[in-house]
Amino acid sequence: MAPAVLDAWENGELRLSRSLWDTLQREALGDPESAVRPGAGVLFCGITRTARGTRLLGCEFVRAADGVDYVDSAIGHGALTPAFTLDAALRAESNGLIPLFVHGHGGDQSVGFSPIDLDSHERGYPVLVLNANGPVGALVLARRAVDVDLFLPGGARVRVRRAVVVGPTVERFDANPPDTVLPCRATDRQARLFGADGLEALAKSKVAVIGGGGIGMLAIQWLSMLGVGELVVIEPGRIKQENRTRLPGATRWDAVGGDCERRGPEMILRLLGLVGTKKVNLAKRLARKAAMGTKVTTLRTMVSDPTVLRQLVDSDFIVLAADSDSARYAANRVAHQYLVPVIQAGTKVQRREDASVADVFAVVRPVLPDQGCLRCAGLYSSARLSYETVVGIGGGQRDYGTGQPAPSVVGLNAVAASLAVSFVQFWLTGLRRANTADNLFVYPLDDVLQAGCSIRDSSCPTCGDGGVTGWGDLRPLRIPSPV
Repeated sequence: MAPAVLDAWENGELRLSRSLWDTLQREALGDPESAVRPGAGVLFCGITRTARGTRLLGCEFVRAADGVDYVDSAIGHGALTPAFTLDAALRAESNGLIPLFVHGHGGDQSVGFSPIDLDSHERGYPVLVLNANGPVGALVLARRAVDVDLFLPGGARVRVRRAVVVGPTVERFDANPPDTVLPCRATDRQARLFGADGLEALAKSKVAVIGGGGIGMLAIQWLSMLGVGELVVIEPGRIKQENRTRLPGATRWDAVGGDCERRGPEMILRLLGLVGTKKVNLAKRLARKAAMGTKVTTLRTMVSDPTVLRQLVDSDFIVLAADSDSARYAANRVAHQYLVPVIQAGTKVQRREDASVADVFAVVRPVLPDQGCLRCAGLYSSARLSYETVVGIGGGQRDYGTGQPAPSVVGLNAVAASLAVSFVQFWLTGLRRANTADNLFVYPLDDVLQAGCSIRDSSCPTCGDGGVTGWGDLRPLRIPSPV
C-alpha cells in the first residue's frame, strides 16, 4: 500500500456524535444506574478521505446479545461469536460501511488492546476483510480514550488513536498529543483564558467561513486574531460602495468600480478603477495584519463548487454567514453527513406595513449531529433552492427585511459575529459547558436575549432516522449550481 495512504490513516481520527459516544460508553463499559452490564458490539462507520487525514465517521452501534452473540471464550474472556462478526462484515459490505468491533477495558485516560485481543485480530480479521471488501477493525475504549486496530485491503494494518466527539461541547482524545504551543506576548492574555492546550487546539484547527459579508468578514478578522491555524473563506463577491461600511478594513479605494465585473489583468483593472477589491483579498489582508500565522485559503466561487465541498468536509468548524438557500443546504448536509459542527449567524430587520421598523434581531443557530437542522427549522426549502438555481440569486441580493439590498447594519452584524466566534472559540478549546446547543436571539431594541430550542425531526432525510448522519463519502453530496 502506498505510503501516502498509510500516512492518511496514521493522521486520521474517529469522529462520533455525542449521542453515539454516550451509547458506546453505556453499552461497552456498563451503566449501573440503568442496570446495563458491560458488553460488546459493532460500530458501523462511514468514511471521508481528505488532505488532513482519513476520518472514520460513526453511523450506528449494534450491541451483541449477551450469551448469544457475546459469550465467554475458552480462556474466560468475553468474545464475539464468529457468526456475529461475519454477519456484521457482510452487512458493512452491502452498505459500503466499515465495521469496528467494540468492547471496553475500563479506565479513564489511557487504553489499549491486550495481547489476547491482538492475537484474535490477527487470526480473524484478514478473513473478514475479504468478506467485507474493505477495512475491518476493532475499537477498545475507556472513559476518555480510544484505540482502533484497523486491517486494510492489501494486508496493511494501522492504528487510530485519536477521537473527536461532536456535540454541544467537544471532547478530544489523543494517545499521542502534540507538543503544546507556549504563550508569547501576543497570546498571553488569551492563554489566561484558554490555557496552553487551548492555544494549541486553535492553532491546529481549520475553520471554514461561508460568506465574506458584514458578519463573515468580522468573523474572519476575529478568528485570525485568535490564532486559528487555517481559515477557508468562500465568497464570490467584490467590495462595493454600498457594502464597504460593513466590512472591517475596507477603504474607499477598495470599492472603486465595485459595481463592475470586468475581465482582464486584475492589477491593470484596479489601477484604472474598473473593479472593486475581491472580498477574499480583504480576508487575506485582515489575517495578515493580525500576524498570528493564520493560513487563509480563499475560494472565489459558489458553495456548490466541488472544490468548496471538499474544503468543508475537511474542516473542524464551519461559520455560515451567507443567506442563500444553497449555502444553508451545503452547511447543513456537511454538519450531519460529515460530523462537522456549524454555527449559522444572521441578522434581520422586520418592518410594518407603514414601513416603520417593527423589530431588529441577531441570531446564531448551532447545527450539530444530534441537535439542530436548518431543513427542519425551515431555513431552506426545495422550492427556494430550485429558484436560486434558476435565477442565480445570492445572499447579497437579499433585503434583510428592509426593502433595500445590503443595508448598513454593522453594529447588528457585530452582535451576530461575536456570538458565533464565541461559540467557535469555546467549542474548539473545550471550555464550553452547555449540555444543549440552543439558538440565541438578541433583540437590541428591547435589550432582550432569548434562547430558542433547536429543531430536529426524526423523519428528516438529512438529520432523522435513516438520514445521512455519519455516512461521509458513502452518500452523494451534490449542491445545485445556479445556471
